[in-house]
Amino acid sequence: MTESQPDGVAQMAYYPNGLVKQLIFSNNDTISYGYNEQGKKIKTTFVDMQVTPSISTTTWHIVDARGAVRSVYQQTDGNPIALTAEILYAGSRLAVRSNNLTNYELTDHLGNVRVTFADTSSTSTPALMVSSWTDYYPFGSPMPGRNSNPEGHLFGYQGKEKVGNNSKWVA
Repeated sequence: MTESQPDGVAQMAYYPNGLVKQLIFSNNDTISYGYNEQGKKIKTTFVDMQVTPSISTTTWHIVDARGAVRSVYQQTDGNPIALTAEILYAGSRLAVRSNNLTNYELTDHLGNVRVTFADTSSTSTPALMVSSWTDYYPFGSPMPGRNSNPEGHLFGYQGKEKVGNNSKWVA
């Protein structure tokens, strides 16, 4: 069996159950993960070593009994913990509410978020505006010229969350 590592990852550490514990990138940035007893990710800590002093951002994922993320909280370097997103479900993830803006998702058969619509309506006039769209190469890289604002949404390739400024989709 061969082992492969994502681009830019210099070192990976695992928990005894096989879940990823920590990623250390070639630029010394790190991402550490914490899981609940069902193996669902509930905590992510990203340390950005590209700035002085380094910046540590911890993200907590509040999950339901199925393991689906219901809300996301974030804290950066000792600042107060803040709600950054609420996820709305109707069978599967339907929308993400962040900063009083709701972004509805359209996904393909693989779970890739292809288009997001921002709810720009006032109380009397409903309106949706395309806020991002993305076509993907196999393995998750956005196709150049075939996307608009792919960084503007929390989830993307295979429904995975983007973490840090490494532009990598992580489970």
